[in-house]
Amino acid sequence: MPKGYAAAGVAAFEDMFYQFGVDLHISGHVHAYERQAPVYRNQMRNNATTYIVSGAGGNTEWHSTLPNRPNATWNLVKNDQDFGIGRISVDRASLKWDFLRSTDGVLLDSVTLAK
Repeated sequence: MPKGYAAAGVAAFEDMFYQFGVDLHISGHVHAYERQAPVYRNQMRNNATTYIVSGAGGNTEWHSTLPNRPNATWNLVKNDQDFGIGRISVDRASLKWDFLRSTDGVLLDSVTLAK
């Protein structure tokens, strides 16, 4: 279970996201990048929400250090080394999210959600 502000956000919205079939939640402000598998109530589920924290846009305080969370098996990608940007591509059947390193455009992470 997340701690602090994250726990409050999960408690406030997770059931609603699951009930209404929210596929993707993108947020920022961690000063790092993280992507999680679809998860609901601390269990990976194909029909749950995929969470992306895209906070690696750049900050004079540099990156936040992402702690190692060995019990959170749904944390698929963590990057507290690179600044980057997100790019979304949408068509009738899918949404594709790419995370690109801002210095050279190299693709660091990608996920496609299909309906």
